[in-house]
Amino acid sequence: MILSDYDMPEMNGLDFLRWLKGSGIDSPVVMLTAAGSESVAVEAMKLGAYDYLRKDQLDLAHLDVVVDATYERRQFRISQELEKEQLREIALNKTATDKARDVLNAITPPLNNALAEIHSDIELEGEKIIASIPPNEREPLRKLLARIQHEVATLETGIKGLLGLYRLLHAHHAATREIEELRKELEEMNFAGRT
Repeated sequence: MILSDYDMPEMNGLDFLRWLKGSGIDSPVVMLTAAGSESVAVEAMKLGAYDYLRKDQLDLAHLDVVVDATYERRQFRISQELEKEQLREIALNKTATDKARDVLNAITPPLNNALAEIHSDIELEGEKIIASIPPNEREPLRKLLARIQHEVATLETGIKGLLGLYRLLHAHHAATREIEELRKELEEMNFAGRT
């Protein structure tokens, strides 16, 4: 807290308040004024002073009350700023969540269609292709097609997991059990892909 006089050698108290504001210093200020200078006190309050004291009324008991009141006002302003910041953060998160939803809604159908087409093509055409090649070359192709089908299933599970995670996060509640189940499912899928 800064206790500042209005009448100072190099600048007056109002200039000092302007300098504090311009410098980004947010310390609470109490301005000391002479008797009859209420207009200075009003201007000081407009410039951000928390309070003012007339010099002719200055005593330790009154100063103690002003210091306590200034501290309380400062704490209130800090809590208001934190609340504003939280509201800004909520708005930004909502905007980001809405954009993420739009992107997921745009990319999920084509991904699912592409994966379904790959799976279907392997199912329908794979055996025809295998039958058309010499018997001694069939097994490596079967293994390759099986590996591709496994990778397609991995991608489908991953997409399903991401969408499930998004739904949980978008629901705005602590869903740790569901998130943990999703994590285990994705880990199992990842482990199965390595074997």
